[in-house]
Amino acid sequence: MTGPNERTLPQLLALGFGAVYVVVGLVGFAVTGFSGFADANTNDMLLFFELNPFHNVAHLLTGMTGLLLARTLGGARLYGWLLVGSHIVLLGAGLAAANEESALNFFSFNGADNVLHALVIVLGLVIALMPAREIATARSAHA
Repeated sequence: MTGPNERTLPQLLALGFGAVYVVVGLVGFAVTGFSGFADANTNDMLLFFELNPFHNVAHLLTGMTGLLLARTLGGARLYGWLLVGSHIVLLGAGLAAANEESALNFFSFNGADNVLHALVIVLGLVIALMPAREIATARSAHA
């Protein structure tokens, strides 16, 4: 059982990846602005990934969910399962929207997104199924 100042590895992963998603969402808006909200082919790129504002909102929501659910082990595991389920759907939609002009391409998917979505499915499984080892935070380590 974890104390109030301890987190498990699944919680730390949910917290860390939640923070990454929030940063990516915010940086995404710096790239795309707010126009063409759900356009299929924006040519607005962040590294290898094409974005649109709808995609950025999804990143922000995914990140905030991770930050909130990381508070407990059960919440972190739920976040892992939410990543698995949502990214299976996103991977399927991305593969179905191979044509960048497809009506299914409301997130402006490209091939790099499909690879990343497959990796996030694995990450979600790790968070959901990893044995929970307690990790003391710096605060409790100095007590």
